[in-house]
Amino acid sequence: MVKIPNLITPNKDKLNEYWDLIEIPDILLYDIIISDRQGKRVYTSSSYMNDWNAVDSDGNELPTGVYFYYMKNRQTNDEFRGYIQV
Repeated sequence: MVKIPNLITPNKDKLNEYWDLIEIPDILLYDIIISDRQGKRVYTSSSYMNDWNAVDSDGNELPTGVYFYYMKNRQTNDEFRGYIQV
């Protein structure tokens, strides 16, 4: 079973700054979408580098809250869904 973190604290204290998906094999094969509570996409990636720190696609810091992720492997069609607390 893959463990996907559901909490990040990007407050510049160098602890838990980024959404770290290192436990997912072949993470570079996943398309990732992160949405806010209203369903608006705030971040997408097709080659995730464990570098999302609660900023939107334009580089703006997102407010504290709950965000939802959807990931799908382009080769195997494996999917993961869940939430991230920022």
